[in-house]
Amino acid sequence: MVRASNNGFTPHLFPFSGKGEGFIALISVIIITLILLTMTATLGTKGFLDRFNILEGEAKETSAGLAAACVETARISIADEDTQYLPSNQILCLEWPCSGEDDDKKCFVESVTHDSPNSGESTILTNASYKGATTRYEVVVTRDINISIPIVSWKEF
Repeated sequence: MVRASNNGFTPHLFPFSGKGEGFIALISVIIITLILLTMTATLGTKGFLDRFNILEGEAKETSAGLAAACVETARISIADEDTQYLPSNQILCLEWPCSGEDDDKKCFVESVTHDSPNSGESTILTNASYKGATTRYEVVVTRDINISIPIVSWKEF
């Protein structure tokens, strides 16, 4: 019969070497956890802020469309009427029925100034706001012999 002898060595499943042996592993786990939490929070915040940037872009696009609608309305009024079309903060409601004062579907023809009758040029100033985004256009048009109103210049300010 053969006897197994371990020569005085007792195997341990979880050996314990002494104080402070698990300190490096514990600190490593804490640091890695903090790095992962920071990355997760940063990516989550980025997605949250990107959503607001997209909404602001859509609001600016809508306000630009509203201001352009006012420019076209003023061009039509200049073509239909005599050269003395002189609105002052004319409000144009772009939905029916026109709602209250705080409605978002409005634009303003601030002014139309006519240069000398010989040049036939008129300057149209329009303004529109939508959800905090504002667009102001200054458009110079000229009156043609064929009653068309071509655009000379169009700029946002």
